[in-house]
Amino acid sequence: MKYVKAVKVVSKSVFAAQAGISVYQAGSAFVTDNGNKWGVTGKAGLDIAMGAITVWDGPIGWAVGGVYFVGDMAGWWGDWGDPLSTKKQ
Repeated sequence: MKYVKAVKVVSKSVFAAQAGISVYQAGSAFVTDNGNKWGVTGKAGLDIAMGAITVWDGPIGWAVGGVYFVGDMAGWWGDWGDPLSTKKQ
């Protein structure tokens, strides 16, 4: 039981760190007047929502999060939300 409790604590900590990084990226996109700032903000919000679903929705959430992670790594979204895809307005 201690192992399960530890995994839950670690997973929620990783989610909190990921959410913080997403908020930072969205804020940074606006501060630097990134041409893709709305895409970055939308992707950050989606990342946070998917992370929450993965952490708190049990096995179905794990499956949804897994598909989202694979899609994100495979580039299914193209450069939408990519903070490095910039065009100064």
